[in-house]
Order: sequence, then structure tokens, then C-alpha cells
Amino acid sequence: MASAVSTETGKKEDWRGQREAHCVVAPGVRARRESFGILFYHSRNAKLTFVKSGNLLDLVCTSDGMLVLGARTRQEEDQERIERFITSLLKKGLILEKSIC
Repeated sequence: MASAVSTETGKKEDWRGQREAHCVVAPGVRARRESFGILFYHSRNAKLTFVKSGNLLDLVCTSDGMLVLGARTRQEEDQERIERFITSLLKKGLILEKSIC
């Protein structure tokens, strides 16, 4: 698989080495971008999870159909918040760590 993924604008970004780029939405979970951040829906238990990440996180569909979590910013001051979001989503089973490289 490639290390670059296409964004909504069609521009390719190299996410190699960024933890969030190695996180995919788990099977049975749907996710979509909202004005507040990202909304996750787990079909197994019908639970909604609102991630108030603002514009820090994004969802990108790869050419092979995986929905990958990515950061919209590379600002150092945002990295701690991004890590907290990732850790929380992993614990809830909404995303899985998976190499896309």
C-alpha cells in the first residue's frame, strides 16, 4: 500500500511516521466529518460517539476503501490533543492501528 493518501481536494499528503495515519475505522463502525469534529456510530451496540476535535482530525478514504484517520494540522502544540483523541478512540474500539505503508 502507498504511504500517500488523497485528501478531499485531491492533493496527496505523505503521512508516513504519523501515528494517526496508521489508524483505520474499525469494522462495524461508521464515521463522518461534522462541524464539531468526527461522529462515530458503532453498529453492534448502536452507540454514537462525538469527538469534538474541531479541525484537528480528518477522515480520508484510501484507494483500497479503508477509512483512515489523519491530522489536518502539523502544529506541535496540537500533537498532545491529537494523541489523546487517538488513545481514547483506540480504547473504545472505534479505530484500529494498522500500517498503510
